[in-house]
Amino acid sequence: MTAADLDAVLVLEALGFSDPWPREAFQEGLDDPAQHYLVVEQGGAVVGCMGTIRLADHRVHALTITIHPDWRRRGLGRRLLAAALQQARDWGARSFTLEVRVGNTAARNFYRTFDAVTLKRLRRYYRDGEDALLLSLPL
Repeated sequence: MTAADLDAVLVLEALGFSDPWPREAFQEGLDDPAQHYLVVEQGGAVVGCMGTIRLADHRVHALTITIHPDWRRRGLGRRLLAAALQQARDWGARSFTLEVRVGNTAARNFYRTFDAVTLKRLRRYYRDGEDALLLSLPL
């Protein structure tokens, strides 16, 4: 992802999340060497985005992943997550984690295809009070 992709990524965030990330969060992430953002394009348009961050102790955590609603269920999310997992391996990560809304059954099923394991439930994690599950994906 580059700064030129930012407007398109913000549209994706707004379409995909009830509480999307602000522009500033992505801008800071582009300047932070610990963060890595990938986009997927179709016909020259950004239709998917995923961000990760390298943490201490050889951990990588997914910050965001979203696919434009018109492009879902076409394998693009799988490609993004597979690329992020490979990047984590290349960095020498020992673990890869992410949060998912308890009520987001589609996302939870998607992560299960990557053999995700629930580490714990995060009570009232989101601003609207919904719980999250902290998942670990094997590298």
